[in-house]
Amino acid sequence: MVFDGGVEKSISSDDVTYELLDSDGQSAASTLPQGLSFNTTQGKISGTVTSLNYYAPKTYKIKIIGSTRIGSKVGYSNTFTLSMENNPLPDTVYDIDENNVLLGFKEGVDLFQYDGICNTMQIPVRVTSVADKAFEGDATGGSSTIPSFIIKLTFAENSKCTLISKSSFQSSPVTSVTLPSALITIETNAFLFNNFSSVDLSNCTALTTIKQGAFARTTTLKSITLPKSVTTIGPMCFLDCSSLNKIRWDLPTNYQSSITIDNNNAFTGISPSGTVESLNTSVASSQQLLNWIKTQSGFPSTGWSAA
Repeated sequence: MVFDGGVEKSISSDDVTYELLDSDGQSAASTLPQGLSFNTTQGKISGTVTSLNYYAPKTYKIKIIGSTRIGSKVGYSNTFTLSMENNPLPDTVYDIDENNVLLGFKEGVDLFQYDGICNTMQIPVRVTSVADKAFEGDATGGSSTIPSFIIKLTFAENSKCTLISKSSFQSSPVTSVTLPSALITIETNAFLFNNFSSVDLSNCTALTTIKQGAFARTTTLKSITLPKSVTTIGPMCFLDCSSLNKIRWDLPTNYQSSITIDNNNAFTGISPSGTVESLNTSVASSQQLLNWIKTQSGFPSTGWSAA
């Protein structure tokens, strides 16, 4: 959270004081997020945000108050815009059971109170797995239980989440996703019908298995980066990802025998042309990786090249 547009005014007078107002001209010092303070003698907002006040105004004005000798400066309002970019929903909106499984949003929570304030789902650190259909939309790419103003999905630092279960985030509105390093398995249809343009799993150093249809029909997906820990890519994993035109892979040793790409159309319907890049050239060149992937059912036999 940052304040944009604030410009300090240097008016030298013992008679000058400042008042913090909202956009309607009402006193607003008490609505500042926790950790910030307003100095009435200097007209400054200072501090570091430690907790968000979800009912805070989106804009603040600093009103200069003083005697008549300040003239036209009296009443001048200096406007600060409270930027909500990257603010996560609070942990209290999530339903997490005694085994630290994330079941979805808590029943009865009005998520729309955060519209215009938050744009991010940050899965709490104690979550060890996301349950089947936790935030599922319908099977044709329809609306999710995740509200449309949430466009980013992240996991808290030091996340303990090892499993994203079946259809957990199917048909979500998110356009950006960052998955945790502890993640081991992405289950069937976990991100079916999503809206992000790239997935970088290089930080997911424990990830071994991406199951059937995990990213299928995410037609906006343009690039995927895979870690060397991956051993299994399931059937129809990238089915109909029609924009997918870049595959980057940090290959493990003996990748041809240690990795299983299911031959049931794992790549059917992807872009007719694109690039494949080996991130571990000591194991295989990009051309060797491309030649190998081309043996998989559904992968375009022509049009793709080595990066």
